[in-house]
Amino acid sequence: PIVDRDWARRIQGMVAQAEQILPAGDPKLENLKAKQQEMIRLDEENRTAWAERTFMRSEIYKGKDLPEVRAAAEQIVAKELPGARILRISVYKDDWQEESVLEHTDTTRTAVRHRVTRMINAQVAAKEGEVVRLHTLHIARDKQDDGWGAFYGNIMSSDLMREKNVDRDGP
Repeated sequence: PIVDRDWARRIQGMVAQAEQILPAGDPKLENLKAKQQEMIRLDEENRTAWAERTFMRSEIYKGKDLPEVRAAAEQIVAKELPGARILRISVYKDDWQEESVLEHTDTTRTAVRHRVTRMINAQVAAKEGEVVRLHTLHIARDKQDDGWGAFYGNIMSSDLMREKNVDRDGP
């Protein structure tokens, strides 16, 4: 398993506390440090293996707005990761998912609106420095009186991947 970065920081903090409490050279402290180093080594091995096995999904969306969706994906990545160079974009859902809801417009719950939102997912391989990551994006747009509004979205998750895997679809 891959160790969450927050857990790794917490473990580092616990080891630092133990260093303040236990004398240098204490067998318990040395054992704790050895276990931490082994955890870091295994985590690095797992992250390397994960990156080797990370591929993009095939693009299957064929809608006439595909160029717009791809441009929206590019803009989302550029906004959230300035300086990242986009290597490939894939819209891997076959169609938009539509959501129609009645919702309150504020916390006082005094006004209600009917919102219709179209959503689709995409993957973007981007290079940041020497690191290549596969970003999975949520892309959406809301229905307005005069048609569909502007695209918006966010990066939902990111995984390390090898650059050699960017142009290869997953198994």
